[in-house]
Amino acid sequence: MSAVPVNKPIIIARPKAKPELRVEQGTRPSILSLLLAKAVLFAMLTLGIYFASSLAGQVMVEKARRDGLRAVERNQAASKEVAFLRDQVQAITDSSAIASWAELNHMIPPEGLVAQTDAPPVAKGKDGNAKAVQ
Repeated sequence: MSAVPVNKPIIIARPKAKPELRVEQGTRPSILSLLLAKAVLFAMLTLGIYFASSLAGQVMVEKARRDGLRAVERNQAASKEVAFLRDQVQAITDSSAIASWAELNHMIPPEGLVAQTDAPPVAKGKDGNAKAVQ
């Protein structure tokens, strides 16, 4: 076997070079082109904000419209419920309904109690005292 020679790199420290100031010659943009660029940027930002606010406004108007429709539906449903309850209360408080309920529960009106008693009728005398009529 033959040996292969190995080459080792030789490292030499070099002094660091100082940076040099380089000046490149160029043309400066004209004031008109700067103003035009800023005007275009302003117009683009203005249009973007206008479109975004218009979209947000349309969304809010649509939401308000839907809320209004839901409120009308709730109002109609509540009106139907109130009418139904009013009819039920009217049916319960009707005098004939009360009389039939009392009759079903074996209640007798006060006028009926006087007619059912076997006691002789009572009349007032001239002096204001009650006396039995014979």
